[in-house]
Amino acid sequence: MILAIPKTITRIAQYELAYRMQLSVPELMDISREPKAILEAYGAAPGEASFANNCLLARRLVEQGVRFVQLFDWGWDFHGTKEDEDIRWRLNQKMCSHG
Repeated sequence: MILAIPKTITRIAQYELAYRMQLSVPELMDISREPKAILEAYGAAPGEASFANNCLLARRLVEQGVRFVQLFDWGWDFHGTKEDEDIRWRLNQKMCSHG
């Protein structure tokens, strides 16, 4: 029987995983469902392209079990900003509020 071949079983499992991942993406990427306080804490604005939105999406990915997330933003620089405008300060506040 063809299903008894380990490579076939592995390939089927990979396709099923890919399918489940694709199904979860629309809900995962919809940051408009986040509470207003969270959007404000990150400085995120649903529907816009921003580093703040990327940070929020990264958090959501990690919460769903993604093991590695890399954020990169061309030209982003936090030097010379006030403490409450510094993304590191906001992330620290967010982590403290999650316990």
